Amino acid sequence: MQKVATSDYANSRSIYLSINNLQPGRYVVVPTTYAPREECDFMLRLYTSHSSNAHELTKHKPSEGMCRWACRRFDAVTRLTVIEADRLRVDKDKTINPYCIARSEQDMQRSRTIHKTCSPKWNWSVVFYRKNARQPIELELRDQNVLKDTFLGKAIIAGVVDNDCKRITVTLRDRNGADSGDNLGTLTVEIASYDDPVYL
Repeated sequence: MQKVATSDYANSRSIYLSINNLQPGRYVVVPTTYAPREECDFMLRLYTSHSSNAHELTKHKPSEGMCRWACRRFDAVTRLTVIEADRLRVDKDKTINPYCIARSEQDMQRSRTIHKTCSPKWNWSVVFYRKNARQPIELELRDQNVLKDTFLGKAIIAGVVDNDCKRITVTLRDRNGADSGDNLGTLTVEIASYDDPVYL
């Protein structure tokens, strides 16, 4: 699990941590003590500018629900982190506002828009629960415009379930997923696929 932020240990009754520019997503708050294997009671207060839907985690993995016998269980859980794109192709003297769309089976997620850059840095993470682990994950980059967003390039990620985390850089392709011969830029992602969500 990727660490987003941590506070310093201090000999104090309370510890305060402020986190700015936190992207929407799933996060786990883990209170710890300075010395290992120490147990104690604690009170956690969470202040957010938007509804956080915070709740206590009492299980090691998601429940399969009431339809676990009628519905097919997912084969893998994948955390995909879109880190950055580089050298996106644009017309001369034109600025772009790129964002990324990630698709896995029927699930689709969209990143925030990075304005006026050909080398955006997102560090944006999304989690997919995949019923068909053999089906690849599709990433598409678009330029946000006032009237109509334009296509910048796409990448197909295998997402093999190897119970490991790896970082890769891929060359962007055309709309059909083929190498057009044009230099559309590159995309760097970090992908972790597991057959058991407890390891994610």
